[in-house]
Amino acid sequence: KQPAKIKILSEYFGNTKRIAEMGIEVRPIAVETVFISQSARLSHGLMVNDSLIIAAMQEAGISSLATNDRGLYGIDGLSVYTPSDVNIN
Repeated sequence: KQPAKIKILSEYFGNTKRIAEMGIEVRPIAVETVFISQSARLSHGLMVNDSLIIAAMQEAGISSLATNDRGLYGIDGLSVYTPSDVNIN
């Protein structure tokens, strides 16, 4: 929606490169997860990527998500935390 502002968020790429050092586990998405994600699309009107996140979280037993995506608010069983240091308005 605001590509010019997104392009200057270089600090976050540096943090992305340090994910393993932060103790964050990165898991692959299995084809079964893609099938399961259809339920989230139908229930909540989510786009594919968002529904994949929800499905992967459910499979892993994760209920907390840090995101700036307001489309993920209001999903039962999901606690959404918005980073306060990102202002793209």
